[in-house]
Amino acid sequence: MGALSERKKQGVINNIRKRLAAEGFETGRSNPFVEWAGSSGKKGADPLRDAVGDELFVSSLPVPAVAPFDFVTASVRVDFDQIYFAFRLYHCTALAGAAEIDEVGHVYERHATEWYAKRKLRFGDLADRFSLQWETAYDDYIQDSLFGNFPLRSRKQVVSLMKELRDRVSTWGKCTQCCLN
Repeated sequence: MGALSERKKQGVINNIRKRLAAEGFETGRSNPFVEWAGSSGKKGADPLRDAVGDELFVSSLPVPAVAPFDFVTASVRVDFDQIYFAFRLYHCTALAGAAEIDEVGHVYERHATEWYAKRKLRFGDLADRFSLQWETAYDDYIQDSLFGNFPLRSRKQVVSLMKELRDRVSTWGKCTQCCLN
């Protein structure tokens, strides 16, 4: 693994940006979750912690009203000789009314038992097919992250994955196996 020059990294990112734009995706350099959370007064919106200058974010992922999550982001960045991909589901409003520790625990338990199973049914085959991993972070909000690395030559594969994720998020609630809230 060798370090790529900044010029080469930016070339790969720009190539992915153009491919995503051709598929109807809007992209930008700022984290749309940080912007959304900051504008809606959500806790956890710390631009110093969440902003990454060399990351390309997809900002056009609508969330259906019936989904158990509030916001979705996807991003790519180039590190060394690989493309790092991350897809994140944010659960914010579920914790909004939870003030006591047992209320927060109940929301965390619901996430672990109900929402995790739905997420696995909806996205599990993609995680397996693209060799991605899930990680969950519990904080002022719950963040489910699907992430992994791709070789630099796999730009088309990254765009294909994004298209499938967009389709699955946008049709949440229209399937009967996993998407009912």
